[in-house]
Amino acid sequence: MIILRTNPEHISEVVRHSKHALNKKPSLTRGDTILISQISENTIFGYKECKNPIQYVMEFERLYLDTSGKSKQIWGIQYKYIIEGSNCRPLKRPFDIRKYQVTNKEYGPGGPFVYVEQEDEKAIQQHGLLETV
Repeated sequence: MIILRTNPEHISEVVRHSKHALNKKPSLTRGDTILISQISENTIFGYKECKNPIQYVMEFERLYLDTSGKSKQIWGIQYKYIIEGSNCRPLKRPFDIRKYQVTNKEYGPGGPFVYVEQEDEKAIQQHGLLETV
């Protein structure tokens, strides 16, 4: 399981296309669970952290080099890699992993993605947090 961090300007297109773009290559296997997390909310006062940033889930299909400019077409920015998923759908109960994790892993601000520890993945499943709308 992996969390892909997404800025608020890009999240709607991530969901619509079941695609995410990155400049760093994560290690994924077809069928892996991808959690889509909105990194912040844009307010009239600037950005603030989302209360429940993990809002969507999808399954990993493939990762490929973006040599055709697809990321620029979708998000207006050219990225090196595109992660293609399937079945992207909203969670019934968006959540913050830090409220449910059982390990000491740092899931807060950081790079564009973070792997979920196996023990934390089990906690997410036990709390029914992967149920979708």
